[in-house]
Amino acid sequence: LEMAERRGVDVMVVLDLSRSMLTEDVRPSRLERARHAIGGLLEGLEGDRAGLVVFAANAFVQCPLTLDHGAMRMLLSSLDAGSIPSQGSSLERALVTASSSFDADDRQYKVVIVFTDGEAHAGDASGAAADLAAQGARVYCVGVGTPEGDLIPLRADDGTRLEYHKDRQGNYVKSRLDEAALRGVAAAGEGAYWRSSVGGGELQDLADRIVGLEEKELGAERFTRYEERFQLPLLAGLLCFLTELLLSERARA
Repeated sequence: LEMAERRGVDVMVVLDLSRSMLTEDVRPSRLERARHAIGGLLEGLEGDRAGLVVFAANAFVQCPLTLDHGAMRMLLSSLDAGSIPSQGSSLERALVTASSSFDADDRQYKVVIVFTDGEAHAGDASGAAADLAAQGARVYCVGVGTPEGDLIPLRADDGTRLEYHKDRQGNYVKSRLDEAALRGVAAAGEGAYWRSSVGGGELQDLADRIVGLEEKELGAERFTRYEERFQLPLLAGLLCFLTELLLSERARA
């Protein structure tokens, strides 16, 4: 029996589930692009604990910090934009919720990665990011969408597009990626900002930055290591086999 230590950092992923994430200015949609990116990111977080916070006007911990990335992927696949009853977008609440998920005694080993279009965020997201930085966390933002933007489609349960989202005055709403706001949040959180791309180069950059952070012990795991000792019985068996062949040859002679 041997003991192996697990070392890594705690990574809280923050995902925007507001209705604007249905926009299709990146294919197939902003949410699907973000979902795919998070899945790719998890592949590079082996040994790190990961958790998931989702938000619109309110924020919730969808998955607490865990080493079971498979469970997080299952939860991620069940999420839909617009499914949170109180619509809107409050990144501030999401960052505060992510902060409460970390161990309060840790002054480092903590990362928050936000996937959002950055649009129309209520509250002081930069202030919340600065508070996280003061607690030893790093806040990274990945913008999903394009600055040009597009209309927000509304679909039936079978995926059929019914209409485009309108404001209270009946005007169509065009959603745009707000990179300036996200850069401000990332700067306040002593992190960095990237725009999500098809190639996913930003994910490798993110993984490299996380690897460069100081790691903490996440626990020890006991496992059984087996030693191969078949060689001697195999040699004895081969000698017996050769002896039997020699005896058979002599008997025939």
